[in-house]
Amino acid sequence: MDLHKMNGQSVDMHEQDVRALKELFPEAFTERGKLDFDKLQAVLRSGDLLEELDDEGKYEFSWWGKQKAMRNAKAPVTETLRPSFERSVNWETSENLYIEGDNLTSSKLLQKSYANKVRLIYLDPPYNTGSDFIYNDDYSLEEKEYLIQTGQIDAAGYPTTTNNESNGRFHSDWLNMMYPRLKVLRNLLTDDGVIVVSIDDKEVVNLRKVMDEVFGESSFVTTILVELSTTQGMKVGAAKKGNIVKNGEYLVVYTKDGHKNIAKRPMLNATDYDGHYNTFLVQNDDGSYSQKQLAEKISENQDIVEQLQILNLTKGKLSNSKISQYYSASNLAKDFIDKNAEFIVRDHSSIDIKDFDIEEDGKVYEYKSESRNYLVQKHKGKFTQKIKFSDKLALSDDFKPVYGPTKIRGDWWKEFYLDMGNVSKEGGVEYKNGKKPVRLIKQLIEMLTESDDYILDAFSGSGTTAHATLAINEEQGSNRKFILMQTPDVIKPKENNYKLGFRTLTELAEKRISNVINEINPALGFKVFYVDTTNITAWNAEMANSEQGQLLFSEDNIVNGRSDMDVLYEILLKKGLDLNLPLSEINDEEFTLFDVGFGALYVVMGTSVTRNAAVMISKARQNYENEGMFITSNVVFVDNSFKSAEEKLASIDLLKASGFDDDEIESL
Repeated sequence: MDLHKMNGQSVDMHEQDVRALKELFPEAFTERGKLDFDKLQAVLRSGDLLEELDDEGKYEFSWWGKQKAMRNAKAPVTETLRPSFERSVNWETSENLYIEGDNLTSSKLLQKSYANKVRLIYLDPPYNTGSDFIYNDDYSLEEKEYLIQTGQIDAAGYPTTTNNESNGRFHSDWLNMMYPRLKVLRNLLTDDGVIVVSIDDKEVVNLRKVMDEVFGESSFVTTILVELSTTQGMKVGAAKKGNIVKNGEYLVVYTKDGHKNIAKRPMLNATDYDGHYNTFLVQNDDGSYSQKQLAEKISENQDIVEQLQILNLTKGKLSNSKISQYYSASNLAKDFIDKNAEFIVRDHSSIDIKDFDIEEDGKVYEYKSESRNYLVQKHKGKFTQKIKFSDKLALSDDFKPVYGPTKIRGDWWKEFYLDMGNVSKEGGVEYKNGKKPVRLIKQLIEMLTESDDYILDAFSGSGTTAHATLAINEEQGSNRKFILMQTPDVIKPKENNYKLGFRTLTELAEKRISNVINEINPALGFKVFYVDTTNITAWNAEMANSEQGQLLFSEDNIVNGRSDMDVLYEILLKKGLDLNLPLSEINDEEFTLFDVGFGALYVVMGTSVTRNAAVMISKARQNYENEGMFITSNVVFVDNSFKSAEEKLASIDLLKASGFDDDEIESL
């Protein structure tokens, strides 16, 4: 009896799109399952969903190679992620993932396990400065062979490609790299997920266009300008010659579902004291408040008055018009105002209240609506709202945080150039190639995510996003998880990091993440995986049919040199299970049984598997059912691993008797 065969490919996005269309518009498909475009147009037109074009047509964003980029985005892959326990830190307890390898392949491999799970994607892609590494999206060649043939690296593995502006495909090459990655990464976002992409002025226009293409124009939220430098040094000379020097870079922000209110916690900048907060509320016995000038209330504190006199801010009676000066110059005045912020108010605006009766004009009352509480005052039949100074009082998110009055930051994120002085050495490693400040990434994470969210960075460089995630978790007691992807870019011998023993950028990043863990909490960690060819012979037909491939494959359908754990994690990926699910391992003389996720998956490996494996699985399933923990589960065997055909048939019969269906018992 043949077992149901597992599918060894990543998600086929083209097939996925066709299935979605069939579900939505079954009437637009022929008996042979082909799309009848005329029928689809008729259906859309009947629902007024089809935009009719005039003779002039409409605007379309196109570039050289776009069709191939679209095909690349949808093409499934058969590679896998192999675990590296020796490079990981606290593997058993950590849910953070660090993936070495091409980020398009990595993103496709995560499609089943992490679809709709990532709340924030942050990308800091190559800015297309003319010397950027061009990513390999040609799946017909081995990666190194492809890069050598196209002149992007030399035989030693060092990048040689320059994407000069004289190249007629200067922007197209960059778009062909970005489009498929954005397309695949979109599927990993939760429905309310946010993607933020760092870019400079060379490609910001094209980035907006390609993101409109992938996410839809209505999903655009904003473009944030980050001040990362000032006009100093060589920039001064350029500015004096009339050039407008560049001091900022952009963060382009989109959401998957198009919502705009993305901030979980708005960022705050320190601001000057607003002198309109000059009224002090004195509570009455009936719960209402009488009003007094704030200067008059401060005057009751002789220590503050004496300090203001020493500072030459008053010679007699305090003035209500100078409250902002008192606040900024006198620490005693500031402390008094901050401590009494709940009772210090300013007039705001009129408010329409119809069901609140106030007998006495002039007094301030608390009014509670369904959504919030207000302080209101009635005068000549009209209500005015009062705003508390405490609503403005907070610890700012500036380079040097200050407790005091704040304002909500908009799309201008200033003074991040102050972080740049030490940014190249953050995390205890030196990396000068476009490294972003930890504070910038921390603030994006804090603003856009919640306690248990996933954050993904597909161009992770030196690991700043991991650093920021670990730091914010330690500060807030949260459990955010990171997924980082990075190609193992070679470090050249002339670079200082080479002299320090680093050979690839991924080695450098792993060292940085380990440094951060040792510094803030040694109990933290991360799992390292790396992209490689599949572990399963049958899933790599091209290799299986080649002379080289035959040397790599063993008789049990597993590539020589691959471990049980390599195979197990590939099964998790291809079955769409979380790579952080708990594992338990039972070793028998004839086989090894893995129980994944408390019965979500059972994997049996060995060279002479007997029916005892099925007996163990049946007992485990029964125990989970008795404990109310049963969930739908699968059993996977390695093909040709049974001791005999009789043991195989007996195993299948036992599993079916315990409740497994035919398609829940599979083989590789």
